[in-house]
Amino acid sequence: MRKRLLAGLAAMAISLFIAHPATASPLFGDEYQGALGALHRQVEQLSEGRDAHAWGWLNPAQQAVVPRAAFVSCSTQWKGHKLLALDVKTAYPAKGYLVPGTTLVSTRSVAIVARLRFRDHSETQTFYLTHLHGKWRWTLWDTAPYAACS
Repeated sequence: MRKRLLAGLAAMAISLFIAHPATASPLFGDEYQGALGALHRQVEQLSEGRDAHAWGWLNPAQQAVVPRAAFVSCSTQWKGHKLLALDVKTAYPAKGYLVPGTTLVSTRSVAIVARLRFRDHSETQTFYLTHLHGKWRWTLWDTAPYAACS
């Protein structure tokens, strides 16, 4: 699961370089354009190996649970999936989103459902972003896999 999680995030940036949907997606009103930009930034940083920088944009409640060193150690272990395309399927408000691994319930969140096409398979993932202090922050699906990393 950890391998799939991080490989998907890391590889996604490659396709976002190819087709950045933030300017063309009718699924996003003005309010959520920032969320889509934040998702683009997240996966771009991960695909370029800038894991420590990507961690800086992680939801602060998850930063408290997943130290930077553990995130960097885990996220670099599973890179290498060649992502061919990322297609945003839908996006919707995710009010009351419980940030995984924390007790934080976000009052302003968005879920972005995207289809990821890799060279050897395809999968659909839902990414959650939260809005805190004027900025969109990405979230991990699960913080537990990082407990073993350092």
